[in-house]
Amino acid sequence: MNKIFISIFLTLLLTTILYFILDKSNYSKYFMIPLMVVLFIKYVYGDWDKGYIYNMKDIYYYVIIISTSIFNIYLLKKTN
Repeated sequence: MNKIFISIFLTLLLTTILYFILDKSNYSKYFMIPLMVVLFIKYVYGDWDKGYIYNMKDIYYYVIIISTSIFNIYLLKKTN
């Protein structure tokens, strides 16, 4: 359970940092930032299960990380 909270905290932190970096691409922030965040967290921190077998925890992992990042972008756009 601790790993889930740390992943969500890292998602919020990285999304906020990446949101304020100047965007020169033609892609939407709602697409690029969650993609970068989920790949960075997966590469640096790993996911929630042990081993290299794909299971339901991986689907939950991607859905929660991406939806948290998108929701954070939505809140940041509303406050700016």
